Amino acid sequence: MMAKYLPKRQEIVWVDFHPSSDNELSGRHPAVVLSNEKFSKVTGLTVVLPITHARNNRLNDLFIPLTKINRINGYINPLQISTLSIRGRKVEPTGEMVSNYDYARATYRLNQIIQLY
Repeated sequence: MMAKYLPKRQEIVWVDFHPSSDNELSGRHPAVVLSNEKFSKVTGLTVVLPITHARNNRLNDLFIPLTKINRINGYINPLQISTLSIRGRKVEPTGEMVSNYDYARATYRLNQIIQLY
């Protein structure tokens, strides 16, 4: 059964990352949606980059600071891209969208990391 709520690309959503393993993010965190609604409708999944507050992370030079967001703050973490079940991970809207600028920076950094191009 497909999820009723379909996250939109660039939307910031709440995600339950529990359970996790080893160095994976754990607990409820905001995340930036990379996938589009059509993908989510067909699969019941969404692709996200989590948002973290871990300024002291040894790899934080790779993080993208959020700008122009009212209620959510932190850094987009392109190191932990995740494909998640919308229902199983309790994906919910925050009412916020990431700016075009931050989204472009995050996807560019992700491409640098995994060398898609």
